Amino acid sequence: MNTEFASNVYDFTESLFKEFLVEFEGGVVEKCMLEDIMKFHFPDYKPGDKVKGKKKKKDPNAPKRALTGYTYFGKMNKDKINAEIAKADGDTPPKYVAILGKLWSGMSDSDKQKWNKKAAAADAKEKAKEKAEVEVEENAEEGGEE
Repeated sequence: MNTEFASNVYDFTESLFKEFLVEFEGGVVEKCMLEDIMKFHFPDYKPGDKVKGKKKKKDPNAPKRALTGYTYFGKMNKDKINAEIAKADGDTPPKYVAILGKLWSGMSDSDKQKWNKKAAAADAKEKAKEKAEVEVEENAEEGGEE
């Protein structure tokens, strides 16, 4: 057994039982069950509860993800996909991504490559537009200080 781990477990267990003894003022506990100890030290915890992770904060200045051929294809065919969803029968209409995935997987590799190239071109155009907007803002700020 790892000695550092054993030392930490020992210290933790000792502190738990010291608290337990303080609660009972050093008296003798006739019948002590594990459930009683666990309820005493962890009153709000129930085994099987999900542990919630902390949500990461999104950086508002972070650059957007690059468009892929798949996402660009979905953007350009949004009306067609929504029309398919609207005309679908049944209790639960198909989801957007299910139809998009079916259309994308039915395409040939050469068609997918064409969409990838279109996405790269559109992404470059968007980035150039954003860069121009930032430059205009920076120039406006510099001009206002004089």
